[in-house]
Amino acid sequence: MAGRRNFIKKLAAISVGSMSLKAYAKIAPKSVSHFETLTGEEYWNALRTQFTLKPEKVYLNNGTIGPSPLVVQQALINSIEQIDSSCAYGGDDIAREGISKLINCQKEEIALTHNTTEGLNIICWGLPLKKGDEVILTQHEHVGNIMPWLNRAEIDGIKLKFIKTGRTTTEVLNQLNDSISRKTRVISVPHVSCTIGQKYPIKAIQKLCKEKGIWFVPDGAHGAGSMHLDMQDLDVDCYVSCGHKWLLGPKGTGFVFIKKGFLDTIKPTYAGAYTDSGFDIFSTHPILKGYNKTAHRFDYGTKNASLFIGLNEATNFHLNIGTKKVEERCLSLSKYLFTKLETLESQVQIINSNEQASRSSMIGFVPKSIDYKTLANKLQDNGFRVRQVPEANLNSIRVSTHIYNNFEQLDVFCDAIKEIG
Repeated sequence: MAGRRNFIKKLAAISVGSMSLKAYAKIAPKSVSHFETLTGEEYWNALRTQFTLKPEKVYLNNGTIGPSPLVVQQALINSIEQIDSSCAYGGDDIAREGISKLINCQKEEIALTHNTTEGLNIICWGLPLKKGDEVILTQHEHVGNIMPWLNRAEIDGIKLKFIKTGRTTTEVLNQLNDSISRKTRVISVPHVSCTIGQKYPIKAIQKLCKEKGIWFVPDGAHGAGSMHLDMQDLDVDCYVSCGHKWLLGPKGTGFVFIKKGFLDTIKPTYAGAYTDSGFDIFSTHPILKGYNKTAHRFDYGTKNASLFIGLNEATNFHLNIGTKKVEERCLSLSKYLFTKLETLESQVQIINSNEQASRSSMIGFVPKSIDYKTLANKLQDNGFRVRQVPEANLNSIRVSTHIYNNFEQLDVFCDAIKEIG
């Protein structure tokens, strides 16, 4: 009990240090430009005042759900009040503009969704697959990219091949290439795995798929918001992500990028207002004249505009900081933690490769002398929120670092592991 109190006091002391910067923030939403005169840790500490996380806690599970900064919270609240006082309709389209700037594409190539899983279902069910066609996935998929394909296999008889990937980019590429057969039509893998945060070489995988004449469907749940993304550079036909993780946006938001030249390959499984480009129900033979010529064909009907107005504010938050700057900060924290965990080799085994190209803002490790669930629960009791990972039979712990974390928190976190595990 004394140890628990000690860690919580340390965490509170760290938070008090950064909260002295209330002179900049005053617990009110501030734009990123408000902090532009600050540099180094002072800048990141000031940005931390824009999050309403509890000071005695350290949140290291952004890979599951991310906290929204005050500007996003306020945009959401203001839009709800405005819509309910005016009964204004629409407004969700604003998010397409922000996302297109964030990932360098055209806004007509963006479909709005509720989450990554919905986006993966759009692609999975929209591809023209038939019985016996093969889809290659990894054993490190999130259930959101497993269930759509399993469901289609159950209904349409497609075949799934789950491969165990190596820990380096070369190993991943070689294993995927060796797994391709004459029946392979699709490869669908994560940009960053949900299990240990392994970054996959999706630009090279896209090139491989084009050479083999098969489709590539990247699960980008952990991409948007944690790294600088450029759809033109990656040259992918589609990319699926969400707003509630690394983008720090409202929960229940997501998007799908579908390249214009790829739009007609994906057929809408569900349809409604905005799916079409016209129809005739008064002729002898009612006809659909055509689909909407943009990715809007895949999101239809009334949406919660407030959520997407908030998502647009979240994308602006990232763009105003700079997506490359956000990525560098997240990686610097992760690299620091990796090095600290290496000093605890008698207590934990890091699962990730030391290869920089496969590293992300998440780290996976297995405790050596205590059950992973026990350690995770004890860490939570001491103020640290992490993610337990039973997937892929890893029985491990995953840690995520984002811009609201700092190095001192990671020091105390490793001290806690040293004392508990």
